[in-house]
Amino acid sequence: MTLGQNGDSIRYSLHMSSAVKNHAKDLHRQQAELGRGKAYIDAFRYILERLQREPLVLGEPSYALPALHLQVRRAAVFPIIVDYAVHDSEPLVFIRGVSLLPLPSGNA
Repeated sequence: MTLGQNGDSIRYSLHMSSAVKNHAKDLHRQQAELGRGKAYIDAFRYILERLQREPLVLGEPSYALPALHLQVRRAAVFPIIVDYAVHDSEPLVFIRGVSLLPLPSGNA
């Protein structure tokens, strides 16, 4: 957990474009039709909570964008993957994309 100067935990501000929001909603709709809507929502909520509290602990680093002061990362919590960027000095997280993990072989 990241602590501020006074010892309080820092909550990162999450930002997501309307296109990413709409795509996440479409994926939820698809998963709900397959009976996996609750698992999708639970995973997405978990990821959002962790991104607000400890985005540099969640997921794995992918690459840096030094000119923008961002570290791009990827987190997977079944059944989804979230690609996001964390600002180097400000408590900002930018959600870049949401996608589905492939199902294990033999599952529909």
